[in-house]
Amino acid sequence: ANLPVGWYRFRDETDSKTLKIPLTSCIEQNRCGTLGPAFISESSGPNPRPRDGTVSRKACINVLGRCCQAHVNVCLRNCGTSGMVYYLSQTPGCPMAYCTDSQIAACGVHQTRDR
Repeated sequence: ANLPVGWYRFRDETDSKTLKIPLTSCIEQNRCGTLGPAFISESSGPNPRPRDGTVSRKACINVLGRCCQAHVNVCLRNCGTSGMVYYLSQTPGCPMAYCTDSQIAACGVHQTRDR
């Protein structure tokens, strides 16, 4: 809940590959190094194409096993070869965090994966 509101681009630390927040219907609890993983709801629309400009989507948060018990609105922009950027706001509480497509493997509640 301490994330400053603003634009973010995610990169893998090992190879600088651009990462995305997953577009899906649900991510189980205890994924992405957090109890409440946040992901882009596929029902809110597809990832934008570069020509689409900035689009608004719903980021769902799995709380107590309910896939969209909480949510926040986020903006996405496809910058072509530079990857996707996200305008993110704080999650409603802790422990909740945004996932990236490299972090979906299971972790314990207080354990994170280095990426």
